Amino acid sequence: MHQSPFTFDDSGAPVSVLDYTTLVVLHGCAFNKNPTDTFQKLLPLAAQNKLRIVLLNRREYSDTKPFTEEEISLFDSPDDQTHELFFDARAQELAEFLADFATKENLPKACANRGGLAVMGWSAGNAYALSLLSHASAIKDATREQLEPFMRTMVIFDTPGYVIGRDSLLGQTFVLLDSSHTVEERARMFGYWVSSYFDHSNISSRRFEDLQLMPDPTEKTGASTSRMTEAEYQSMVNPEASLRADVPAMLYPPEQFANWTKRALFDDDFAGRYWPRLQVTAIWCERTCWTCVDGGWGLEELRKQHDGLGVRGRPLKITMMPGANHFPHWDEPEKTMAFFAAAVYDE
Repeated sequence: MHQSPFTFDDSGAPVSVLDYTTLVVLHGCAFNKNPTDTFQKLLPLAAQNKLRIVLLNRREYSDTKPFTEEEISLFDSPDDQTHELFFDARAQELAEFLADFATKENLPKACANRGGLAVMGWSAGNAYALSLLSHASAIKDATREQLEPFMRTMVIFDTPGYVIGRDSLLGQTFVLLDSSHTVEERARMFGYWVSSYFDHSNISSRRFEDLQLMPDPTEKTGASTSRMTEAEYQSMVNPEASLRADVPAMLYPPEQFANWTKRALFDDDFAGRYWPRLQVTAIWCERTCWTCVDGGWGLEELRKQHDGLGVRGRPLKITMMPGANHFPHWDEPEKTMAFFAAAVYDE
């Protein structure tokens, strides 16, 4: 067993289900398990949905192993090759954790659409979750062989566009980079924006002009962060970690993430060699922020484009969660849990 650099919460195995699937969730930018998690409301709902849920705290976030300055220098470098090395290492350490957890906990192995592991990235966490696919060639043979019987599903949950190679800023100033505000103020502003409910004029047009960029302050539902107590908010937000572990990647050339996405999802050779049985499900939310709608659109466009080229890649199902913002697991946990279970079990 390896010494894990992560911390996690575990709902435990469902008592009455032998072939349950374990859903491992990697959190997004700023919002993490500290000790509260935006996904914590799903834990008591796991068993009744035939799931085991593990909420993983990514490195640099609370109570995990911080990145070394050497690792940060690779991540925050202008050199594309050092970015490759950084995510090579992230793929290896995540694969090690999953393989060790699956073995230690004696998880059911993947079989058809039951058992095994479903790895979910939420928001910016998809950059790390998808490294298991895009950087699979960097994972040690022994780790891959240990993990292979369990790898069944990858869930891409409400990914921002930059993770699949879209232009994530389009000339705008990203709030977490706005140095005219303190780090705490930036986190508050980001939390309000990213957890608001947006009324996009047309979510099927694929036209940027039809996306609402900023929240409407008169919108009745309000931001998800407005329904958090101050203690809950403070317990789950780590703005300093976001500036070290997530924001630098948002400034990478879009072509780099585009290449990684192609390798992860739309490369027949790669899909045949690494996790060949893996299914991929992408979920995007109807009332989420514009960049995550654009992420859903982008995946649909890439699937259509590669279908036209005769590239099968990995089986990819893309679905939209009606009425949901970026935080449905906080605002509507029962509905969200059922949606995740249906996606994981392909029902």
